[in-house]
Amino acid sequence: LKQQPWYNGKLAVYGISYLGFTAWACVGSEEGAEVDACIPVISQSRVRSAVFREGGAVALELIVLWLYLVLRLMANLSHPFIFIKNFTLGLLQRIESRAMYHLPLADVDKLLTGDEVPFFQDAVHYPDETGPFWRDANVLCGFEQPVPSTHIVTGWYDFFLEEALRDYQRALDSQTKEPVLKLSKERSATTSSASSSRPAMRMTIGGYDHWALVQPLQQKLMFNCMLPTLDENLKGIKPTDREYAANDNVNDSSDPSAPVQLYVMGATGSSYTWLGMDSWPPPSSATTTTLLHVTAGKMLTWEPCASSHSSSPRPSIGDNCYEYAYWPARPTPSRGGPSFNLFNAGVWDQRPLEGRDDILVLTSGPLTKKVTVIGEIKFDCHVWSSANSADFVARLCDVAPSGYSTNLCEGLTRVNGFPGWTPTDEPATGSTTESATKEMAKAGQVRGVTINVGPIAAEFGVGHRIRLHVCSAAHPRWFRNLGDDQAPLATRLAPPPQTCHTQRVYFGSEFSSSLKLPVLAA
Repeated sequence: LKQQPWYNGKLAVYGISYLGFTAWACVGSEEGAEVDACIPVISQSRVRSAVFREGGAVALELIVLWLYLVLRLMANLSHPFIFIKNFTLGLLQRIESRAMYHLPLADVDKLLTGDEVPFFQDAVHYPDETGPFWRDANVLCGFEQPVPSTHIVTGWYDFFLEEALRDYQRALDSQTKEPVLKLSKERSATTSSASSSRPAMRMTIGGYDHWALVQPLQQKLMFNCMLPTLDENLKGIKPTDREYAANDNVNDSSDPSAPVQLYVMGATGSSYTWLGMDSWPPPSSATTTTLLHVTAGKMLTWEPCASSHSSSPRPSIGDNCYEYAYWPARPTPSRGGPSFNLFNAGVWDQRPLEGRDDILVLTSGPLTKKVTVIGEIKFDCHVWSSANSADFVARLCDVAPSGYSTNLCEGLTRVNGFPGWTPTDEPATGSTTESATKEMAKAGQVRGVTINVGPIAAEFGVGHRIRLHVCSAAHPRWFRNLGDDQAPLATRLAPPPQTCHTQRVYFGSEFSSSLKLPVLAA
């Protein structure tokens, strides 16, 4: 590009999804200092975190659909009849659906494409971040030196969201570093005459999923973010606040000039649709950490549970916990959320899930005043499983007065190393539920964990209720936990189809569980 006669020493990179990878790779390359602006849209600078969660959970749906879409359906776009043939055979043979349940995982590429895919084989046989595959394939931009003006555009329901938020912080932190790369003559001349002010770092988070940018309204939002960034950094034209605002109506943002623009899910009435903030996460002065405690009756209450002791002389272990089942052969499905599936992403009605026996549904009472949460949602809980390895999924939902339940954000934590000993349901005479639970905790049975439910900006209106799902799968978004963390990921096989694991979530004065909400200060 630099050899072109029209190159004037000014360069910006921009890309959506996979092409956002290439934009970050340009900034992180040996000549990254040549870049004047970067606009990654629904993308991130790290690859591995899109596929693997901490603890070993795998983004099965993303893997299957990407391999199927790119390496099977799009492999012969120059021959439309081959595309039609592959698409039709895929539907008739249910290749995609079969791949979601196929084991071992190492054979999924052959089922989808008809042959082994070398990079897929390397990725699943060497899943560790420091392994021979991911060691050189993960980081696209290391932020070792100051990055150029950057405007990150993402969505609350995009599976790249969490890493994109970390990228924003990395971009800010990079501004304190000294440049280490030499500039070309053209670039040096341009830089010497430019202002010495720090590059602008901006981020816009809309209320959409990964595929929403095919919609005209969301494309308009993307261009509203991109064009002012290009004007400022390539043409030297300083945009107005209105041009930088995430929405055409500048009054829809509480502060259009703020570098971080957040779409507020559920905002109604006189509320701002967009919230302008100076940083992410919001400063501690802007929010108050509020706890919703898990209590009896499957309730979330603002007051903690006073006691979990049973009046029975011989209480059962279940007197201070909720119990649900998990079948690896028929895992709890995912419904909406940060999915790569065009037909199962974003905001969905959650009521069909809430009647299942493999999901725990915890709900607050109707709110008497509006509650706005901005930031990272966390669920601190005490859990137990009859399996050696278990996943715990927490999903935050908004329940309207009509009972309509919609998903806001969700997160998964994998807990390995449960001893596998199933305690008796009848403790010794004279023991209490709390003392029995303490014995289990000492034996490594009851584990305290924190589930990062996810980032969100959302408003719960008067009369609405806050709801939390707890389950042990979100299939096929995440590869189902087979209950054993000992076998290698690539070669794990399913347990007998009748296998059922028991999962428990505890509550009480000592082994408590609570939902942590960053509530926007009034």
